[in-house]
Amino acid sequence: MVAQYGNGPNKVGNGFGVLFLFLFVTFYGGCVDAISYVYCSELFPTNLRAQGMGFSVMGLFAMTLLYTQTAPVAFDSVGWRFYLVFIIVPFVGVPFLWFGCPETKGMTLEEIGALFGDTVATDVVAGDEKTDDSQSHWSEHKNGNA
Repeated sequence: MVAQYGNGPNKVGNGFGVLFLFLFVTFYGGCVDAISYVYCSELFPTNLRAQGMGFSVMGLFAMTLLYTQTAPVAFDSVGWRFYLVFIIVPFVGVPFLWFGCPETKGMTLEEIGALFGDTVATDVVAGDEKTDDSQSHWSEHKNGNA
């Protein structure tokens, strides 16, 4: 829309350009942007979650700073083609997301930790009551005898 109607007299074309910009921002903010914070918080074990989220947010804002600082010069130089960066970069990231980031929907944090190699107490995750000597304290606590 910007390539066709930008800086032109067609008010309908410019209006649709603004509409599509608002739609992009709405869906990006509600879908892609919000998920990045939630997914990153699930990936890190509890003892590293604060530091991991800090580095994740720092990386997000560093890239935002890079995009916003280069945008004025890029739009002056290449015009609407700078929008292609925002199309190409996500498509390049799709294989990494598809093959490198497992689905975590509906999983507990312990199950997510197991996906990434953490040692997980399987009796707690599965909800089984084990009554061997190593688990006797846990069974007593669950039954209210502790």
